[in-house]
Amino acid sequence: QKIQQRTQGARPLVILIHGFNNDYAAAETWYHLVSEDVRRLQRDAVVLRLHWDGMVQSGVPVFIWREAQWNAPIVGLVLRDLLRSLPPNQAVRLLTHSTGALVAANALGDASKSLQCDQPGYARYCEAIRRADTLPKQDRYRVALVIPAASLDTFKGYHSTGNRTWPARMVLGLNHADFATNKAVFTCRWDGATCMNTWATDACREVKAAFEKAPSKTQVSLFQFSDSPGKSEGSTWAFWEEHSMQAQRERDRWWPLLHQLLDDSPAQRDDSARFCPSN
Repeated sequence: QKIQQRTQGARPLVILIHGFNNDYAAAETWYHLVSEDVRRLQRDAVVLRLHWDGMVQSGVPVFIWREAQWNAPIVGLVLRDLLRSLPPNQAVRLLTHSTGALVAANALGDASKSLQCDQPGYARYCEAIRRADTLPKQDRYRVALVIPAASLDTFKGYHSTGNRTWPARMVLGLNHADFATNKAVFTCRWDGATCMNTWATDACREVKAAFEKAPSKTQVSLFQFSDSPGKSEGSTWAFWEEHSMQAQRERDRWWPLLHQLLDDSPAQRDDSARFCPSN
């Protein structure tokens, strides 16, 4: 009810979703910055900051990754309930970072193909995710996934359940040099696939294929952050770049990506022609 009072059915709702290894304070740090960015481009936007248990670990957080990846779809089901409570004509924009991509994907459709549904205690969540009758009713979605820690087949199940929720735009902000998702010598397939972020051409092909049968065609755009200079590069190796959302904000692709998500008629300034050729 509070969201409906704020949006009044006319103001766009922008939902920010953090990823794994973010506690409340860490998420709020970038939520504050990105909220200001959003309002700079769309002054009447209502920004919702979603907090969920992405787990936290000091050092290199390899031991919490699997649990965070399992938590995300369950949180997506909760977000699905919230979206279903909104008016059908409500404009919704979802902006995610890292594992937040799995939260959004499972809120809007059947993203269970990337999950291990045969694991004890998890099958019932997969069954809930696949139910088409629980999906949101809005048709004015736009989604931006920044450094998505997700597998290439995340959206493949959107056809199988008679999905009614098809984003008008799917915006990918990728960086193959991001250490958290390319996993260096272990590769992005190790311990929970995260190859959507690291293999740009494959990500474009799979995401476009997942949405090509939508009643109204989903526009897929890609911004290659690994080719995007930042204000403070720091120590950048061939396979190790900063994972945080703050680091992505400093890159020159950040504002074009945000325009693509928020503007009704954005300029085509992305890298899609290079990585996402038309079929």
